[in-house]
Amino acid sequence: MLKLLLLFLSISSASYAESSKASDEIQIHIAADDIQGTPSYRTMQQAIDYSYEITSQSVSSIKFLIHEGTYNQQAAVLRPKQGIHYEFTSASDGEQLPNFDGELKQLTWLRVLSAHGTGSNVYISKLKIKNYITAISIEGDREDPTKFNAQNKIFKMQFENIGQSSLGLPPSTAVVRLVNSRNNEIYENDFINIKNVESCGLLHSVYLAHHSSDNLIERNNFTNLCGSPIRVRDDSNNNNALHNKFNNIKNSKLMDQWFCDKSSRKDCTKSNPELRSHSNALDTNRIAP
Repeated sequence: MLKLLLLFLSISSASYAESSKASDEIQIHIAADDIQGTPSYRTMQQAIDYSYEITSQSVSSIKFLIHEGTYNQQAAVLRPKQGIHYEFTSASDGEQLPNFDGELKQLTWLRVLSAHGTGSNVYISKLKIKNYITAISIEGDREDPTKFNAQNKIFKMQFENIGQSSLGLPPSTAVVRLVNSRNNEIYENDFINIKNVESCGLLHSVYLAHHSSDNLIERNNFTNLCGSPIRVRDDSNNNNALHNKFNNIKNSKLMDQWFCDKSSRKDCTKSNPELRSHSNALDTNRIAP
């Protein structure tokens, strides 16, 4: 039985001295226990939808503070508004991370959809995501390189048991997927037991696809994987993977590239031809058996 989620809202404002421009931060708390006297919502998606309604020109930041507990089968889509910084993070600094459990359903925990050709500025940190087919997908327009998003951060997260859970279900291709997304940072995360039941080579911890360039993948731990941990695809260039630790990786390549070549395949789905990627670097990483 799914636990009911309670989200309570508090709005705080701060004004810069000697300035007529206000800077407002909206905080949305997610909690598993009842809190009297506050507005409440049952899902993360309802909280995101409400944040669209209460934003104004003075709002510069929306922070989702998630309290300790287990949240089952949660899945949400965020469409960031331009000029607003979004953050999903733990409400406390304790070692026990809030836990989102997909319960082996065909779910993606969070999709971020932004194709404005500018920074989407979404930060995601200090949460545990387990038993999902995909954890995070940040997507611009894969057909038009000018319709990208940028300047997102994913850090201090724990991703565990991500992938296809049983035979007959579609295989997963990514734990964290970027599509036409640039200048992002993915650092100090743990990727643990990342596997498909079948077609395991299709699954990558970090998948940089369709013009996803100039990204930094740094100081992450990758443990028990069967596909290549990092894949770049289709004109995804100048990405750097530095100071990461790899343990028990079945694939011989830690970072590889691929593109769907229309000249030799009939199953390519993109209207424009895909291109090779270049100038991607894997450097100063640690590899264990």
